[in-house]
Amino acid sequence: MGFGNKLLNGKIRHKIGLKIIDKLKINSVSIKDIDKELYIPVKYDNSDLEMFLCKINNAKVYSSWGFYFTSDNKIIKEVLPYDRILRLSEELGGRFAFYNFRFKKKTDLNVFSLQSIWNVCFGHWIHETLPKLFILKDAGFLDKIDAFILGDGCKTKFHKDSLKYSI
Repeated sequence: MGFGNKLLNGKIRHKIGLKIIDKLKINSVSIKDIDKELYIPVKYDNSDLEMFLCKINNAKVYSSWGFYFTSDNKIIKEVLPYDRILRLSEELGGRFAFYNFRFKKKTDLNVFSLQSIWNVCFGHWIHETLPKLFILKDAGFLDKIDAFILGDGCKTKFHKDSLKYSI
């Protein structure tokens, strides 16, 4: 649970969230419409999902949910269940209430984010987060990554063990 969700009551988070939803709708972009250094579609025979691996210079990652923004602050729709997220006004309100005060770190490393919604829970970790690592491995880019970004709640034994045995 984010700091804003702990600090603000649900009605306030809901009102903030509605404004955030409007901003995200206006400032969203498809991965296909942005400048990227690398774009590799990844297709598995047993899945109809469109998956991809890409490298975006000066991108921003925010929150343990893994909101990905372009350098001009547009949210990239395909990296999250975008339509589902836009229905979570209280959650979004809590996550973005203190957005301007967030911790910021810029790096020149090749960074890969393993963040996704509710990745602190075992089921979400196994089905939504960990597959990103296998997409990276299957595309042949695991050895090109300098650092990984994990959600701040990903500290349990199953998080550590699954990463240890997957890499």
